[in-house]
Amino acid sequence: LILGPEVSFYSTSTNLDSNADRAPISGGSSLSQMNFSVDGAYGFTSSFFLFGRISYLNESIQSAALNNPSHSGFSNQVAGIHYQLNDSKIDPSLGIQLDVSIPAYSNASAKQSRSPYLGEGSTDFTLSSFVTIPNLSTEFGLGYRYRSNGFSADIPFQATLKKEAENKGFLGSLGVRGQFSLKTDSANSDATLQAQVN
Repeated sequence: LILGPEVSFYSTSTNLDSNADRAPISGGSSLSQMNFSVDGAYGFTSSFFLFGRISYLNESIQSAALNNPSHSGFSNQVAGIHYQLNDSKIDPSLGIQLDVSIPAYSNASAKQSRSPYLGEGSTDFTLSSFVTIPNLSTEFGLGYRYRSNGFSADIPFQATLKKEAENKGFLGSLGVRGQFSLKTDSANSDATLQAQVN
């Protein structure tokens, strides 16, 4: 059993417009988020394990459009399984992963009270594969994510360079990640408020 707490902070005064160009948030608003989460994993064997994440979010938006500029609560919770097809310290190895992200909040309630949204309200299912190359200390990942609530499915990807300690020393990693949307999502009635949290 492995448990790992994490605290992260994010702040911005810009967002992406309909052309995917960076632009100021409407009304000169700014957004800040403080996220508290605990990651956990339990291995049945060296090749098969369950994992999950419990997340709690505090979000503040400076905007005249909101009655309550700050909103706290549980955000998106994650659970999944991972299976390593071949676990090698020398040869390239392949892993398969399935996870689900579940919103533990209500955007309908936030809209009624004119509070910031804690997420998009989408339940996401992601099937991914990971290739690890020990000799190069690299890992590549590619997947397919289905999203509910009318959002487009997408293809997440990542590449990571890792530095691991053998007996003692420092651990570190450097990487890039992103996603390719399979279609352009159209705006809905919540677009104004959503634009201030996404």
